[in-house]
Amino acid sequence: MIYKITIQGQSYEIEIEPEMVERMQEVEDFINKELDTIASAHRKIDSYKIAIITLIDVAYRYIELKRKGALKVSGMGKEIEELNKKLEEVLK
Repeated sequence: MIYKITIQGQSYEIEIEPEMVERMQEVEDFINKELDTIASAHRKIDSYKIAIITLIDVAYRYIELKRKGALKVSGMGKEIEELNKKLEEVLK
């Protein structure tokens, strides 16, 4: 499906799976908030540079979380499910 995302008043159409709509709305809100935060701190910088500064900031925070292992938790759902199944089998 085609999803229309609006970033700083500019609309973009991207192809996504229907189940991704809610997450894309979160992404849209997150991006706009991050851009607004950087723009309010740097009023004299053009929108392209604001986008680059925001991208650098978000990437830096992502890498910091990755290094601290904070991102590993999200991938553990399947592992926990598998362990629960094994535990149930043993307890039967």
